[in-house]
Amino acid sequence: SMTHSKKTFEGHQERLRLLKRHYRKSLSTFTGLRRAHPKKDLADDDILDALVLAVTARLGRRQKLKTLPEQRQYDGLGLPMEIVYPG
Repeated sequence: SMTHSKKTFEGHQERLRLLKRHYRKSLSTFTGLRRAHPKKDLADDDILDALVLAVTARLGRRQKLKTLPEQRQYDGLGLPMEIVYPG
């Protein structure tokens, strides 16, 4: 679990440190996106969320993915409600 909220500077740094362990270009990717898009159009935490999803997908290609909960549940539209992560 994370110590700081993803909406804070400390939370951004915490997440970037974790991402860097799995994708060494995390900081440069974040910085490039931050420069290319004004904060009014793209928030820092949205960039981080997208990076987390991309890194998870990349890791998932190399290793089996796990889900929480283990037994898949669906919402009212029939979409799976789960957290997917590398196992």
